[in-house]
Amino acid sequence: LRMYDVSGVLWPAGYLLGLCLANPIKCGVPEVLDAIRSKSDNSGAPIAIELGSGVGFPSVALAKTMKHQGYFHSHAIVATDSSKE
Repeated sequence: LRMYDVSGVLWPAGYLLGLCLANPIKCGVPEVLDAIRSKSDNSGAPIAIELGSGVGFPSVALAKTMKHQGYFHSHAIVATDSSKE
């Protein structure tokens, strides 16, 4: 096995999660939209926090969905990752 930077990899689970967050109804989880609606206020609290986000695909997909639903504000999603270096 070769060593590689795991934070730069789009992992299969992250890819599938991103696909579902990009289109929750088609994916069969319309509850995601209900959660966005119920948590979308301007309190300053993030709606989603993705730890160890790597390339951040699920966060980007959720941001896109929220924008299309009209519920996006600048502090809605926080994605973080760090390397050992």
